[in-house]
Amino acid sequence: MTSGSDSLLQRIVQRPRRWAVGGVVALLLVGVLVLGAIGWIGADRALHPRPTQNEPTLARYPLPVEDITFPSWDGTRLSGWWVPTHRSGARTIVLLDGYGGTRAGVLPQAAYLFAAGYNVLLFDFRARGQSEGRDVTFGAFEQGDALGALDYLARRGDVDMRRVGLQGGSMGAAVAIMAASADARVAGVIAEAPFKDVPSIIDTEFEKRVGLPVFPFAPITTAILEWRIGVRAADISPIRALPGLAGRPLLLIEDADDPEITPSNQQALYAAAGEPKELWRVPGAGHAKGHTVAPEEYERRVLAFWESVFKTR
Repeated sequence: MTSGSDSLLQRIVQRPRRWAVGGVVALLLVGVLVLGAIGWIGADRALHPRPTQNEPTLARYPLPVEDITFPSWDGTRLSGWWVPTHRSGARTIVLLDGYGGTRAGVLPQAAYLFAAGYNVLLFDFRARGQSEGRDVTFGAFEQGDALGALDYLARRGDVDMRRVGLQGGSMGAAVAIMAASADARVAGVIAEAPFKDVPSIIDTEFEKRVGLPVFPFAPITTAILEWRIGVRAADISPIRALPGLAGRPLLLIEDADDPEITPSNQQALYAAAGEPKELWRVPGAGHAKGHTVAPEEYERRVLAFWESVFKTR
């Protein structure tokens, strides 16, 4: 047999191998593209959560609200309600709702605070309700929204900025901790069911919120989320922010039947917080549902906490 025929036979033998290698590479590329596409869809769902259903209304809680707008720290225009008591030296509470919610979600809290003589500010976080914005960012940029609310109060000229507190539930609680830690104008914080950091809730909440299995999609989706909002998930961390509260009072509220925020999460936050601090566990309460389950005790404890915060201010 000639050398030419040997070369031809070698090419014939090697061709299936090359096709096999090429096929494997193509399948891997397709797999990566499919995983990436599904991860992108998952990220989109996380950044644009479904609106909370059956939120309270002003018809049920007829407060004397004033429509307001103000800028977040990055200029995003936010919409809210200002509920003034028109009392000289009145204390002011900024209420912060959770992931997927709007200002309407905290109307029940606003009602009893207003009845007790507090000014109340409620607003929609970015990308929720009537506020501008493209994405929900799990507290990363919502911190700036809360700080924008404080700046709005300071610009009004009729608010005693020594007597301002932040109160929130779920993501709003996490934002309250982080914003207060960054701004000494906040006299105290009430935080119901905050997460300690974003990575800690991915395993428990990813499938429910995004609708995809944790493996292999959580790491892919998280990487895409970080790229899209420009912030590392690990850096959205109330527990790392807690030292910044610098001796200002904190009331942590733990919902005993919360399927999202575990007791160990709350215990870690409580351990990381400095004094003065208080942890109240609400029996039978689901996620951020303490007021729903035990309204009278909830209101009593909240009002007593704020009274203790402001009594020397």
